[in-house]
Amino acid sequence: MQNDDSHFLIRKSKKDDFGGIKRLEHCCFTSDAFDDELLWQMLDETCDFLTWVAELTSKNILIGYISLYLDAENEGTIVSLCVDPLHRHQGIGTELLQAVINHARNSNFRRLILTVATSNNAAIRLYNKMGFSIRGRIPRYYSSGDDAYVMIKEFKKVQH
Repeated sequence: MQNDDSHFLIRKSKKDDFGGIKRLEHCCFTSDAFDDELLWQMLDETCDFLTWVAELTSKNILIGYISLYLDAENEGTIVSLCVDPLHRHQGIGTELLQAVINHARNSNFRRLILTVATSNNAAIRLYNKMGFSIRGRIPRYYSSGDDAYVMIKEFKKVQH
């Protein structure tokens, strides 16, 4: 039997999500966390970002988020996917990633791109499961000196 702490909602972000997103960003990425200016841009509808959050419905707190940067026509980069460590392995990351994939499909994106630490096996497994494949490696990408994989998900053009 599940308790109420397992029920979450995926929704588009709002400006008042800033505090929750900042907490998640610093909890998950520590020295590589985005600064306040970039986090505000991710919530600004006039910028080239789209951000979704996972909200714990019983407590109205954010337990995850994902942000997509619209790079070019029909292409996007997932700049951050973050799930509170206390709420991992409950499908939250999968649901957040699926929200972005659905948006990309519905918007006729050619592809989605992301980077992930080569040592982050759980994230790499998730991305592989969701159709991303490793296309490259960036040496010493993170402040820790860790390398990053570049992963891409291609979308087939829909013929009408």
